[in-house]
Amino acid sequence: MLSSIASAPGKCILFGEHAVVYGYPSIALAINIRSYCKITENKQKGISLILKNYNKKLNFIDLHELSERIPPKYTQIAVGLDLIRKNYNISIKDIEIILNSDLWPEAGLGSSASTSVAFLAALSDYYKLKLKKEEISEFAYKLEKIVHGKPSGIDNTICSQGGAILYEKHKFQKIEFDKNLQVLVTYSGKTHNTKKAIENVKDFYINSPKISIELFKKIKKLTLSGISKLEKGNFREIGNLMTENQQILYKFGLSSPEIKEIVQIATSNNAFGSKLTGAGMGGCVISIGNLSVLQIIKEKLKKLDYPSIITSINNQGVIIGQ
Repeated sequence: MLSSIASAPGKCILFGEHAVVYGYPSIALAINIRSYCKITENKQKGISLILKNYNKKLNFIDLHELSERIPPKYTQIAVGLDLIRKNYNISIKDIEIILNSDLWPEAGLGSSASTSVAFLAALSDYYKLKLKKEEISEFAYKLEKIVHGKPSGIDNTICSQGGAILYEKHKFQKIEFDKNLQVLVTYSGKTHNTKKAIENVKDFYINSPKISIELFKKIKKLTLSGISKLEKGNFREIGNLMTENQQILYKFGLSSPEIKEIVQIATSNNAFGSKLTGAGMGGCVISIGNLSVLQIIKEKLKKLDYPSIITSINNQGVIIGQ
């Protein structure tokens, strides 16, 4: 039976979330927590969709019915299938699509982009389209617009490319560094609404444009300083810059009591630095430091019911066959 499997990493934003939407630079890292898609010939007629994270199985007669009946939460799947059909003039029928992710959803880890990238890569392999990473990323960006309204484009780029990138105005460049960076990813227990967070920053910008631009410029300075620190493997200095970035995000109203508590616990227990990642107002916090220190912090957070994962940078990006 014909079968294709693909997976893509999640991401964290080291510097520059929200500022990147306004044309300022941002640094993103691909992390070794992945999303997966498997596509096989369907044992029955029609298109079956299995969403493991939601314990759902949906069956449709054809692509038209899928587009009409699929719940709004999963609309990007229908759009993705239709994009591939139109652009490559292929008939999509009698397939089973299985999607699952190890990423916390709506938590700032790029779960929607990671899943979209894995999904598109699996489609590419199944239909022998041989899409390049850049092409997969472009299609994934169109799906991201459905989920987030006005995404920066950073999530689909880093989830397809892997590694560390400097991203600015839909262009990116790789940042190379040799030392192994350990990242503690902690879930605040609350999902965030990316669209709402973006709208809140927009309102702040409209009401206080001078203050907003001043804060964005400070974030830009931290981001650009972070490039050389990464390349040199000076993670302690990276941590200091992360903490400064977090202080600016507080001013935009993007934090929450849970985020503040996680950051305080991490920094008071010898993490190099700690900050929210992604939209904020919930979601995840990232902390960096020595592995032994991160393990201690993880245990302290666990006692307060904050789940954490210690992970590292993923340099592969989207891959076929895993």
